[in-house]
Amino acid sequence: MSAVLSPASPGGLRWLAALHPEPTSCLDAWSAGRLAWIPLGTVWALRVSASIGYRLLHVLPPHGPVLHTVATSTAAFLVRPAAGLVVPAYQGELAAYGALPCPAPGRAVLEVRRGLPGARAAAGAPRWLVEPDGSGGLWDVPALLAAVGDEYQYLETLPVDEPHRGDEAAPATVTAPDADAFGRFHAAGRGS
Repeated sequence: MSAVLSPASPGGLRWLAALHPEPTSCLDAWSAGRLAWIPLGTVWALRVSASIGYRLLHVLPPHGPVLHTVATSTAAFLVRPAAGLVVPAYQGELAAYGALPCPAPGRAVLEVRRGLPGARAAAGAPRWLVEPDGSGGLWDVPALLAAVGDEYQYLETLPVDEPHRGDEAAPATVTAPDADAFGRFHAAGRGS
């Protein structure tokens, strides 16, 4: 089957399929261009907003697979299980149970969903931002949450325009941009 799939990382494909109790069913689904549902348990997922996920990948070296789902605008970082850890709701959702719909590493998903044309369904399907490479590397939840917290703190320092109130007598107030924010952004390695 792996010859049919021709993945960029055959080891990553085998590693991901091995997380399923029936690896052959994953390979069959991927060979047919469908998603395979990988059960969580030995691997967990930290779901964050896609915008935060992209920011994290820009500032952190990759430690494990990351899945982006356009339809829900989320990024799921595959993490080591971390029992007893409480994740603040604003920072994300730690999923220890259920299953993740995963495309084959290195392959576009052609799955057609009921009521949606194939191209539209494929556009909203999950895509790998960081594919499994077969090493078994996973993200560390506490370190990842610390980085998420740093990103939120950084975003809070950015200037925000006040919304237009619709009052014709008074013009809308716009906050002047913080000239140092751009420099801090680049100095922190976020703009390169």
